[in-house]
Amino acid sequence: MAEIAKFLLDSDGTTRDVTFTPVGAKGLRAFLNLLLSKYRVVNARDVDGKDVASLFSSGPGEDAFSDAGGYVHVVLEGSERLIPVLQLFIDWPVDERAYSLELSFFPSDLDPQAFQVSAFVALIEEWRSILGADDYFVRYENASWEWYDADGLGVIYTGHQLQASGSN
Repeated sequence: MAEIAKFLLDSDGTTRDVTFTPVGAKGLRAFLNLLLSKYRVVNARDVDGKDVASLFSSGPGEDAFSDAGGYVHVVLEGSERLIPVLQLFIDWPVDERAYSLELSFFPSDLDPQAFQVSAFVALIEEWRSILGADDYFVRYENASWEWYDADGLGVIYTGHQLQASGSN
């Protein structure tokens, strides 16, 4: 756990990314509703750079994301003391109702004196459960270009690795 804290708090100028395996529309809506109860949308843009913050004003509905494929990038600030500023990336392929979700944060936004890996793991596991994702990967920004590669470059840990080690 000490090594995980070291990597999460390493201020090297990059973000830390938490990538969840593809999730369904129901899990995504439940997660966004939870997130929006703790965070406010600072900025939201779609694949064309269009402001889509209104999609998140009252919680995304059934048709919040088009069937044409695309992505949205959302910057959030909130009352979640553990991670006060988040960037959320949601993308979806054409003609599929499976979403890829990545949450990013800068280590400098974390308070190293108050940060506890156990609280971080519990928060990410809560999010995984709400999303209905099978696993998640915590990694350095853009360090592993192979999605869902537990052995990829820059992967700090995966949910499955923690479960296997009994640390969760």
